Amino acid sequence: MIEPSSAAAVAFSGSEGSFQFDLANDPLTVPALTRLRAEVQRSASSRDRFRSVVESIPDSGDKSVRRGIGYWVLGRSADAIETLKGSRATAAEFVRAQAHLALGQSDLAMDLFERLRGDDTFGAAARVGTLACLAATADFDALAKSVKALPKAIAESADGVYYQGRLLENDGDHEGAIAKYERALELDSNHRHALFRLAYELDLRGMEDEAQRIYEKLVTMPPVDVAAVMNLGVLYEDQGDYARAIACFDAVLRSDPLNARARLYKRDAEAALTMYYDETQERKDDKLQQTLRIPITDFELSVRARNCLSKMNIRTLGDLVRKTESELLSYKNFGETSLNEIKAILASKNLRLGMLPPEKAEAPVIEITGGADVLSKSIGDLDLSVRSRRTVDALNIRLVGDLLQHTPDELLAMPNFGQTSLNEIRMKLRQLGLDLRDTKGAKLPREMGESDDIEDDLSPAADDDRE
Repeated sequence: MIEPSSAAAVAFSGSEGSFQFDLANDPLTVPALTRLRAEVQRSASSRDRFRSVVESIPDSGDKSVRRGIGYWVLGRSADAIETLKGSRATAAEFVRAQAHLALGQSDLAMDLFERLRGDDTFGAAARVGTLACLAATADFDALAKSVKALPKAIAESADGVYYQGRLLENDGDHEGAIAKYERALELDSNHRHALFRLAYELDLRGMEDEAQRIYEKLVTMPPVDVAAVMNLGVLYEDQGDYARAIACFDAVLRSDPLNARARLYKRDAEAALTMYYDETQERKDDKLQQTLRIPITDFELSVRARNCLSKMNIRTLGDLVRKTESELLSYKNFGETSLNEIKAILASKNLRLGMLPPEKAEAPVIEITGGADVLSKSIGDLDLSVRSRRTVDALNIRLVGDLLQHTPDELLAMPNFGQTSLNEIRMKLRQLGLDLRDTKGAKLPREMGESDDIEDDLSPAADDDRE
């Protein structure tokens, strides 16, 4: 672990090597800010460490630019825009543009990106930003003109090739678009948008396994995009993997409690988990599971076949039927004679090779940051009355998420805090789709009514170019 060089420095170490950044003093470049944001969003502890660094930066004077950039790194786009709005520093304008883009304010982002196109430090990234704005608003005619006018270095980069793919996709040339996305990933294997659109296109063409693999990679890349998690959850649900589907929808709801689609899909998945299965089928399934648990050592096998299975870590009939003939034959010293031995044993138990899919890997722990990020909002954003504010200050409550850990009774027990103040706080929270913890410790999110609007299309286009 690197020792931070100052009070405003944070240090990280991981599979990509060590990284240190001094928010108060280090040069602000696109690669540095991109790496910093990824490292900070990687875990709750990283965000907590960086949040304390941001709060140590003055919120006035020249240093306020650094504080505003820190807010953007934390995923607090609105706070970043507010803090940076008076600055004409190129770094401040670039981050403001990214923050506006993240909030869906593409017109404001476009104006800022256009002003930065000739800047030595942020110019190339700003040109890519203008493409993101055009794609976000589905202005493909203007996007085509902008892509055609790109300098060669950008046109041949992962970003340039990606937007060429977007144009092909819009024209209906899906095979060509897939080829462009794959080329973009050859240039940058972690290009988030290329990964997303490739997964989406593959899913539409029935290649769910490959799409799932890509989505699973995306949800391990912070900051995680809601659309990727939603689409992965739908794939899991289609496969009957309801527990992992629910985990995806839960992750979305932790980030955005008002997401009506995530709530609807979670309810569907939960209902599927509790569906009634007839008793006869359950008995058959139980008998099959008992058979699959039988050890390979219970059967007479040649020494060669037994040794090969042992080296492949095949211990039970269940392990064996998850293998295909080609997988077994590809193993060294495993030939047709051993294969026929195995098939005869399985046939005696009414089993066959490849009858079960490979064991499913454990679902990744998904944590979405940025976006709505309501739990990380400052209590000051609630605009509470003086009396209510004094109470939350006395309880050392700084964030909305901290407030949710308290019950109404705990607040009412505070001096000079009455029912009027309680009603005010609950009203402010319910505007965010939240409520205080009840006396049993459960959070009480507001239930969505039947009249709530739910999008008709699961296409991720709206989220495609969100930062």
